[in-house]
Amino acid sequence: PVAPPPPYLLQRRTDGGSLEESWRSSETLPSRGSAALSASRLMPLRRVTLADSLAELSAVLASSPPTAARRTGRCALLLGRLVAVTAAAAAFVALLLWAAAHDPLAADWAERHARLRGVNFGGWLVAERWLVGPPTVPGVFEPSSSWAQDDEHDASLARRGSGTTEAVSAFRDVFITRADFAAAAALGLNSVRIPFGWWIAAPTDAAAEPYVRGRGLGYLDDAVLWAEEEGLTVVLDLHGAPGSQNGEQTSGLEYPDWDPSHFDADAAVWTVETVAARFSNRSCIVAFELLNEPRLGTTALLEYYRRGSEAVRRHMPPERVAVVINLYFFQHMATQAWASFDWRMPARRHPNLVYDLHTYTCFLERGRGNDASLPLWLYTGPLVELYAALLSITVRPAFAGEWSLCLPWYGAAAATFRAMNPPEQRALRTGFASRQADALTRGDRLGGHFWTWKAPHEDDKDSWDFAEIVRRGFIGRGEWSV
Repeated sequence: PVAPPPPYLLQRRTDGGSLEESWRSSETLPSRGSAALSASRLMPLRRVTLADSLAELSAVLASSPPTAARRTGRCALLLGRLVAVTAAAAAFVALLLWAAAHDPLAADWAERHARLRGVNFGGWLVAERWLVGPPTVPGVFEPSSSWAQDDEHDASLARRGSGTTEAVSAFRDVFITRADFAAAAALGLNSVRIPFGWWIAAPTDAAAEPYVRGRGLGYLDDAVLWAEEEGLTVVLDLHGAPGSQNGEQTSGLEYPDWDPSHFDADAAVWTVETVAARFSNRSCIVAFELLNEPRLGTTALLEYYRRGSEAVRRHMPPERVAVVINLYFFQHMATQAWASFDWRMPARRHPNLVYDLHTYTCFLERGRGNDASLPLWLYTGPLVELYAALLSITVRPAFAGEWSLCLPWYGAAAATFRAMNPPEQRALRTGFASRQADALTRGDRLGGHFWTWKAPHEDDKDSWDFAEIVRRGFIGRGEWSV
C-alpha cells in the first residue's frame, strides 16, 4: 500500500484539485521519487516574504468575502505570519549584532572590574568655573573675573594677559594631591577617573596656547604614581579635546558659535597616542576614554574612534586596558552604538571596547526652566532605575562614568524640594543616593565613578562633593565602596 503524502505535500494541483482529493478518490499516486509528482501535480513551493504577506493582507482587507468570520480568519492568519517573519528577522539581526560585538576580552575585563566604586577628580586638569571658580578657589580664574569668563580657555587668556600664569600651576599643585588619593582609598573606593585637557599633553608651552601647560604630563605622572601606591585603578579621560568636542565649558572651551567642524580629530588622536605611549606599562591604568560628552555626528565619531582605538592599541594591550566610548545622550545607544559602532567597530578589530553612560537625572528638563513640570519623585525614583537599566542593554559592557546627587534646581521639582523641611530634604537625598548606588551595581552592572571628589563651593557640597557627602551621611560607607 502507498502511504498518505505528508502534510507539506498537500499543495494545490495545477487542475484545481489537491493531492488529498486524489487520495480520497483512490487515484494511484506515484512514489515520492517520481517525476510525475514533482512537475505535473505540484506547483513550486514559494518562499514567503514580508512584502508578500503585507500585499496579501492588503488584498484581504480590500476585498469583500462572503462572511466576516472568513475575512477575520484570513486576517488573523496573515497577521500571525507577519509577526513570525518580523520576529525571525529581528532575531537574525540581533544574532548578527551579537556576533559583531561579542568581545571575550571585554567580557574578561568586565569580570575583573565588576565592582567599580570610584570617583572623578574633576576640575583639576580641566577647570570648570562653577566647580573651582572664585571667590572660593583661587587659581585658574582671576578673582575679579565675571561669569563671562567661565571656561579654562578664557581664564588662561586672562592669566597670560596679566602675566599671572603661575597661579594656574599653583592651583593644580594643591587642588589634588597624594592625600586625596589616600583619602579616596581609605573610604573604600577602588578607582579614579581623571579628566584632562589636551593642553596637558602639548609638547611645549607655545603649543598649548592659549592654555597654560604648566608641568604638563607631570600632573598625570603624579596621579598614576599615587594611584599605584594606594591600590587604585585609573580611567584616563580626554575631557577637553582640541577645538572642543561639544563647545561647552566642560571641555575647556565654551563657544556659542561652536560647530563640529571645530573639533580637530588629528590633534585629538595625537593627544591620545602621546598619553598612551607615556603610560603604556603602568598596570593601574585599566581604561582610556577617547572623548567626554561629544556632540559630533556619528560618522565623524566613528572615524575618530577607530583611529583613537588604534592609537591606544599601539601602546596598551587589550588584555589589560579597555577603550571607552562615552554615549553622551541615551538615544545614542540606539543611534550610535547599536546602529553604527557595534557593527563597524567589530571586536575582532577593536577588542575590549566598553561604553560609558552618564546617569544624571537632574538635567532631563533643564531646557524648560521654570516651565518644567515633572515631579520630584520621578527624578529620584523611576528615572534612577530607568537610567541604570540602560547599562544592562548595551551589547558591550558599560559603566556609569559620572553620576551625582544633584537634584533639579528648576521647575516643579525644585519647588517641591524647597517646600520640604531640613529632615525631609535629608531623607530624600539619602534615599536618592542609596537608590543610585544600588541600581548602578545591581546584577551585571559594573558601577562607575561619582562626579566629583571635591566641590569647594558650599552650595555644591550636598550634590557634588563625594568626600563631604560621605561625611554628612548621605552615602553610607558600605554603599559605594569595596
